[in-house]
Amino acid sequence: MSVVQLPQTAIDEQVHEATVEAELGQLLEDRQLAKERAAAASKAYREADEKARVAIAMLDFSKGQVHRIGRFVIRESELAARSVAFETEAKTRLLIGLAPDVR
Repeated sequence: MSVVQLPQTAIDEQVHEATVEAELGQLLEDRQLAKERAAAASKAYREADEKARVAIAMLDFSKGQVHRIGRFVIRESELAARSVAFETEAKTRLLIGLAPDVR
């Protein structure tokens, strides 16, 4: 039986055995799969959005006018510059990531 050593990610890292945390491990696997699918869908949307915006820009629509193409409404307007400031409240942050892959 060979032992695979994973690189340590923190000084105080605690490693939990998969058998002890099987349910949580499966939930984390499901989360990672959903995250990867969402990333792929987001990339596909960004690419399709960019293509549509380029095509709209080539039509040289007038700002302020409303244009209908099929079931879509297109309107472009100017937004004035503005200053934005906000405060946040103290909170905790839970980071969930993949351990370094050892191959």
